[in-house]
Amino acid sequence: MIKLSPLPLIDVFSFPTIQGGFEFLLTRKISWYNEFGIRYMKEYDKPDTSFVVPSGFKAKTEFRYYLGKSFGPKLTSQLEGFYVAVNFFYIKDVHNTSIRYYYQKDSTVKVGDDFGVRKTIWGGNFLGGYQLAHGKRIMVEMYVGVGVRFRDIITENKEYVYKRDELVRAIDLTVAGFKYDTESRGGQSVAPNFTLGLRVAFKL
Repeated sequence: MIKLSPLPLIDVFSFPTIQGGFEFLLTRKISWYNEFGIRYMKEYDKPDTSFVVPSGFKAKTEFRYYLGKSFGPKLTSQLEGFYVAVNFFYIKDVHNTSIRYYYQKDSTVKVGDDFGVRKTIWGGNFLGGYQLAHGKRIMVEMYVGVGVRFRDIITENKEYVYKRDELVRAIDLTVAGFKYDTESRGGQSVAPNFTLGLRVAFKL
């Protein structure tokens, strides 16, 4: 089956990608799914100065075990119904960003900073999903999973120094705020990972 993933087209948590993959059976109940996505948009919030050329891609490989159970109608395909899976992913993200405001050393004057980011992310997830047939050729898939991600962030031309300078943060906790803090810090880190999605599949 060839699959298309519509949600990554509007992914604001990392970067938007045109993403798709293919799945085929290894045994009667085990399948192998591979997916690749490439960045197609520039930065949402482009800083005044650019230090790197924006680019990025996402790659994923996944092994699935189909349980042979469904919500109601009898299954018509081996690649249908509930499944459990484990996957491994790799993400490369190069973009420009900025720190809008921070206090430098002991100064009371707010300053900003534009810099480049080269981010590498890899990790894995345990997932559960459901694949449903619509006619003879089309299938729809929904999934959810949890795992871990490892991040390696290299910054270019950054003047802000973590632990020396003080960031001006938003009051509310947001995904954008966490990303802003992580990229301004740089270096290596580990974090939990949560994933969910929707795919449309076409049988060959």
